Amino acid sequence: MDSENTSAASISFTPETSEDIMRGLAATWYADRSIIAYTLKHSDEGVMNAWGEHVIRQLEGWPTGRPYRALHDLSAPGVTIFYTLYADHRILDAAVRPQYRAKVDGLLRGLAGPGRVAIVLSLSLSGRLGADKAGQDSRFDPGAPVIYKTFFNNARALEWLAEG
Repeated sequence: MDSENTSAASISFTPETSEDIMRGLAATWYADRSIIAYTLKHSDEGVMNAWGEHVIRQLEGWPTGRPYRALHDLSAPGVTIFYTLYADHRILDAAVRPQYRAKVDGLLRGLAGPGRVAIVLSLSLSGRLGADKAGQDSRFDPGAPVIYKTFFNNARALEWLAEG
């Protein structure tokens, strides 16, 4: 799919395929496999490591002419706080874990870009704290391989990902 000629209105946000990466973490594809959505229901070190490794595998096979588009759904109760701890206090991070940042950054720079990562948070206290933390972390860097944005709604996040 040519992402430059596709409007958000013409993209189907019906899940195409889904896989359970491990207990507490699933990946779902949308829009002709141009958007991957990760849903975190339970966070521990093993889940977070599996997620980071999955991101690397996906990026290694990502078409070089297609910008990376991912949704990180952290809206399950209590997930945001633990995610933040395991992510070394960086919610805005495609790599998920600090030990994968250099590898993920290098892979992202090899793709058409910039990529986009939407972070979906809950309206609970932990989600709002996560949004505050993301706001503190956000800074515009024109050379960055990824643009991040936080949402409280999956549909809005998918629309934003499809726009870019």
